Amino acid sequence: MYKLQLENARFHRVSRGQTEDQILQTFGRPAIGEAREGAVVLLGEGNFTPYRARVGEDYAAIAHKFGIGEDRLRRANGDRPVYPSCVLCIPSADET
Repeated sequence: MYKLQLENARFHRVSRGQTEDQILQTFGRPAIGEAREGAVVLLGEGNFTPYRARVGEDYAAIAHKFGIGEDRLRRANGDRPVYPSCVLCIPSADET
């Protein structure tokens, strides 16, 4: 079976056992949506920095720490729940 590999892919089909963290490491962009086997997820646009959440942090605290809007941070991460040790994608503060 052949796989089409696009350098600037916008969508990605999740492989067996593949996690959101692995997708982020592979493409340098977060998966928007639930990354379960066989699902096609949208890859976030722009430059992102991975950040591992700590105990007691939520979207508001993390957004304040990086100087970006809470709504923008939620959109970049598909509004998924924040829990200790989850990896969030922090969009660059200088992009709109």
